[in-house]
Amino acid sequence: MTRIPWDERYSVPDPHIDDQHKVLVALVNDVFEARARGWAVEERRNLLGLILSFLDKHFHDEEVLMRRAGYPGLPVQEAEHRRILAEFHRRLHEGPVPRPRTLDWVAEGVEAHFLEFDAPMAAWLREHPAEPEPGDAG
Repeated sequence: MTRIPWDERYSVPDPHIDDQHKVLVALVNDVFEARARGWAVEERRNLLGLILSFLDKHFHDEEVLMRRAGYPGLPVQEAEHRRILAEFHRRLHEGPVPRPRTLDWVAEGVEAHFLEFDAPMAAWLREHPAEPEPGDAG
């Protein structure tokens, strides 16, 4: 697998979540660059750990948005988020060193999640905008 180029198909009609998707693609690409230059074990663990932490926050934010929009696919998304985080955690800690194939799993998984799970959510949000959070000016 190679770097993931940004694709508008990964976009969602919420600026905060959309920005998080762009950051996630950039983080995955940072790991590819580190691997290409012969990353050290500690760098591998740190970068993959950073992605795992970011995903945890991102999934939370995404679920809040889906809840506010009344998205009917929320239970499926929540289950998928839990599955991804558990598998990522397992892979990150499966031995003394995260295996290089974990990066390929992350990259493929991010892209697949965007297209299989987030694209339907984005379509729903275009038709059913989320209610503003309490205290939002707009």
